Amino acid sequence: MNEILFEGIRKDNGEKVIGCLINNMFFYSALGVINTKRKPAPPAPYIIPNDEFEYDCWNDIAYYADDYEVIPESVKQITFLD
Repeated sequence: MNEILFEGIRKDNGEKVIGCLINNMFFYSALGVINTKRKPAPPAPYIIPNDEFEYDCWNDIAYYADDYEVIPESVKQITFLD
């Protein structure tokens, strides 16, 4: 099976990151508060690198997520073909 990864540009420092894509992990409104009216939130993609740290639950991922928020327009899929 071919591995499918994503790459994007980090919002905080402009560096490229490659890993697993998580989109809209947290359901926030545009004002930065919890969206209790269930209105669609703007896209907030995160790319979590597989090789930088180990994680086995959502709490682990949430701890690192802010470090790996990427610019939505920079996200693209990478495939490694045999």
